[in-house]
Amino acid sequence: MSHHTLSIVIDNHSQALLECSSQTVVSGLFSADALPPEFILPEAQGVFRLEKARAFGFVAISGMRGSVEYRFGDEEEHAWLRMVWNIPLWGWRKRMPVEVEVSRGWDAATMIDRADPRLIRIRLRRTRRQAVPHFDPVLHGFTFINSWARHLPVVTPAFVWNRMVDRLPRLVQRFRLASKRENRFALTRAHQGLCGGMVFSVIDYHNARQMPPRLPISPPEIDDPIFLFIKRRLWDSFDIPWGGLRYLIYSLPFYPNGSTLGPGNLFGFLKGRVRVSYQEEWPKIRADIDAGKLSPIGLVQTATFRISEDHQVLAYGYEQSGSQVTLFIYDPNEGPTEVIYRFRPGRGASWVEVERTPPNSQRIWCFFRTNHYQFQSPPESRPTTEENR
Repeated sequence: MSHHTLSIVIDNHSQALLECSSQTVVSGLFSADALPPEFILPEAQGVFRLEKARAFGFVAISGMRGSVEYRFGDEEEHAWLRMVWNIPLWGWRKRMPVEVEVSRGWDAATMIDRADPRLIRIRLRRTRRQAVPHFDPVLHGFTFINSWARHLPVVTPAFVWNRMVDRLPRLVQRFRLASKRENRFALTRAHQGLCGGMVFSVIDYHNARQMPPRLPISPPEIDDPIFLFIKRRLWDSFDIPWGGLRYLIYSLPFYPNGSTLGPGNLFGFLKGRVRVSYQEEWPKIRADIDAGKLSPIGLVQTATFRISEDHQVLAYGYEQSGSQVTLFIYDPNEGPTEVIYRFRPGRGASWVEVERTPPNSQRIWCFFRTNHYQFQSPPESRPTTEENR
């Protein structure tokens, strides 16, 4: 596909007949062989293509700016799907070039084709809850909350050394330190929280089709296999080095809140927290759940460098209605219960705004999908019955 064109594919995953009600081109043009279809049938696909205006047949002289709107529904429901694009002459800077709006009661997801970033897919369907099969935080989360004994060491010099050695070739394993030395000279302790380790462990138990051990309180012994496993998985959840840096970078006091930095800021190359959370990371979380995978999420809850206030949770379902997204969350701090996050991922937002149920006084400044999860076999678990699954 030419770098001067952009194709938009509308996948109508509903029983509604979509009728084109308006189309506007401010700059650029519709391809003559791929105009917006007048109708898109139920359970069918519609395609149209945008082009930049060109001189001499190959030199682009304009960007692409315009909109297309479809109406659908019966006499009682007057629904609409609107697509707006504003693409500069020199591309769209590797971000989603099309903004989509839809009526309440409908779910419109926008995705860039991985094989060709100049192909945008818009999936339209009725609002319904999407969830990872056979996961219920009441059954498959830890029965204890993220509250641990103060005497339990977590990060120590020997612990960090062994985790580094674990990533190196087998010949280097001889330099591994004895496990008992991992408990000396603690830099952090368990009472500061092991949320990321609990999240990764819950994913491990689910992927192993096993139930976490039903413990009334967190393990208090320093050599308990559950504690040792969660401690190791905490380190893995940090995704050292690059993943862990995200908590630090997004908590910078001067980091921008919006989609991009506004006038007067010095670091114009940085992506704003809104762009990171809503435009880049939320689609990854949604894609995980659509694929039947649990999605670990990092929460930046400070803008003052106090990254100890940051948190990790686990998304297992979502529901999108119009511009509102509802995420269903397992939160280690809340225990085996359903937690709900609500937000509106609009491009014009000035800051990330997430409403939590049950309420939480800590503000979420930014959130992102935790990358590079790899399965580890969990300890002391038992197969789940079909009734529990």
